[in-house]
Amino acid sequence: ERLNQSFWLELRAVQWATVLVALSAFTGMIWANFSWGGASYPDPWLFGCTATLLLLIAWHVADISSNRQSTIPSWLAMGAMLMLLWTTLGPALGWTAPSLHSVGP
Repeated sequence: ERLNQSFWLELRAVQWATVLVALSAFTGMIWANFSWGGASYPDPWLFGCTATLLLLIAWHVADISSNRQSTIPSWLAMGAMLMLLWTTLGPALGWTAPSLHSVGP
């Protein structure tokens, strides 16, 4: 019962995260297209969001193709969370290149 409950919690969390990150990446590409003339302008935040989305899609594929004894989907979910955290805090703390949001092209 407890394993089943944690499975549904992880499933709902990753589904919501996938939808929100996909919407964020889509609106970021639209904004970049209007602001800088291209949907894939080299912005660390946009690339980090896209990498997070790819990890979340990999979670969905791994969850469908594996049994619940596998820990791969959980590792992918944690990797996506860490990627999103690094993307959000990295430019502000100087861990990555500064974002183009603050300096512009």
